[in-house]
Amino acid sequence: MELQRRQKVDRITATPITVVVTAEPNERAAIARRLELQDVASLEAECRLDRPPMAKGVRLRGRLRAKVTQTCVVTLEPMPVEIVTEFERLYLPGWTPEMDEMTETVDAEAPDIEPLDGDVIDLGEAVVEELSLALDPYPRLPGAELDPPDDDGRPNPFQALAALRRS
Repeated sequence: MELQRRQKVDRITATPITVVVTAEPNERAAIARRLELQDVASLEAECRLDRPPMAKGVRLRGRLRAKVTQTCVVTLEPMPVEIVTEFERLYLPGWTPEMDEMTETVDAEAPDIEPLDGDVIDLGEAVVEELSLALDPYPRLPGAELDPPDDDGRPNPFQALAALRRS
């Protein structure tokens, strides 16, 4: 784990507690390697934990702020990106991935549900996962365009196959 911040849940009540997760330089370097980023200059999340009414689990609401450097998929140049995102997760005891599949289409606005194993939640891992979800999978610098291949006068092989199919 690149960013481990274990939080015991036995003292969490309906009254929210706030935990700030800040990645140290060596942790940011490890996160950059894991997420295939050129750099993670900063990563911080404010996490609010509580026990929602009528739920047997723990709710995590967070606000993540990060400055990272991705690689432009067109030019391969460094691309600084600032990320600010909010997230919500519900940790439930006895929750399994099979249950997750059953509720996937119920409510798109519902918080992600995670299993609560034991009495600890790793807030650091949650923050890294949320950062990975917030990243653009195909980052492109403004104005970066792929150049079309040069036309060398030869017919397109797909056009030739289409002509054969028509005959």
